[in-house]
Amino acid sequence: MEDTQATQGRQIIYTEWGLGCVLGDIIELNEYLVQYPSVKAKVLGHELQHATGKYTQKDLSHDHDTPIDFQVLKFMIKHPKTLIQLLPIYRVRGIWRINWYALVGWLAIIIIWGLAVMLLHDRGLI
Repeated sequence: MEDTQATQGRQIIYTEWGLGCVLGDIIELNEYLVQYPSVKAKVLGHELQHATGKYTQKDLSHDHDTPIDFQVLKFMIKHPKTLIQLLPIYRVRGIWRINWYALVGWLAIIIIWGLAVMLLHDRGLI
């Protein structure tokens, strides 16, 4: 379902998966955000601060510096299809995307778990 509304020269498209995503000059928002104007404003405001085109270090910093919002988290729990946003690699409209922010987080978790398993194994605990 598409919305002809443009914001800062960007077209907004509503989708059933994810929370919000910038693909060049297109911003994808979850279709249920229309029912939650305050959450939609927060998500859209966040996405508008991303650069168009390739994901840059500035975008990574922007994602990192954005605080977790209880209303947005509550929305994501109520609409589980938005949780795809937490995966490091996912597919949007036939295009494979890398969520660099999530990838860094997942890699850190894997490394920590790997080190813990190695230490426990070396000590004969597992």
